[in-house]
Amino acid sequence: MNCIVCWSSKSNIEFEKWGYNFCKCNECYTLFQDPIIEKEIDDYYENIYYNENRPFEQFINYFNKEKNSNIIKKIKKIKKTWKLLDIWASYWFFVKNCIDANIESYWVEPNKEAVKIWKEKLEVNIDNGFFNEEYRIWEKFDIITNFHVIEHLINPNEFILNIYNKLHENWILVLETPNLDSFNSKRLKENWPFVIPNEHLVLFSKKSLQYLLEKNGFKIILSKSIWPFIYKRNTNITHEIRSNNPSMKIKTLKYIYNFISDKFNLGDHILIIAQKE
Repeated sequence: MNCIVCWSSKSNIEFEKWGYNFCKCNECYTLFQDPIIEKEIDDYYENIYYNENRPFEQFINYFNKEKNSNIIKKIKKIKKTWKLLDIWASYWFFVKNCIDANIESYWVEPNKEAVKIWKEKLEVNIDNGFFNEEYRIWEKFDIITNFHVIEHLINPNEFILNIYNKLHENWILVLETPNLDSFNSKRLKENWPFVIPNEHLVLFSKKSLQYLLEKNGFKIILSKSIWPFIYKRNTNITHEIRSNNPSMKIKTLKYIYNFISDKFNLGDHILIIAQKE
């Protein structure tokens, strides 16, 4: 199978998980699932992605308030006022922070249950549907954000190109996705929590994301490796690290973790801010 980012046929099977091969492209260093069967993926999102064992509430509380406030501050250093579109509106605190900051914001979410919950919880301009070339066809935005979306897509090139076409000139894309170069990815390989067949179809390194964005007309103006790279889930210290009111000791630990994560590209996620050229 050709790489779904650069179309190169030069790839090797890196490992197998749940009966699916994950191949590493030797040209752009992207990891991608092979085979990708669209019907299986459609069934997965319809019947499995949100269910009684993985309720939507898990997603709306996933990102903490402090982190998303910092993202908004970073964008405001670049542009003071803007009209924002968020794709797959799954993260509660980012939506809430945008509303609190009086940002003109719009949201598009493909899952009907998710849209219903958003409308019950917050008064948001949310559309139920997919982001594609037909979405709000005559409308353009200043900022388009997407957090943990691109790894789910069969055609990331088309996705980035559609974002490019929906942005005003010289305006901003904000993107976050798992970091294939992370400490945990290299250590755990197929057991890395972000290797999920039929859900995470493509996983990026900083290099492969840079290739994808530059190929589709973007210039990266900020690239950070984020999130602690050494942690245990469901421990007291993990809960405190993720809380909105951590102690001074935990704040210091978070600062050190974040500095090391970014300095040595060890964090489990990549945060990119890129400008349309």
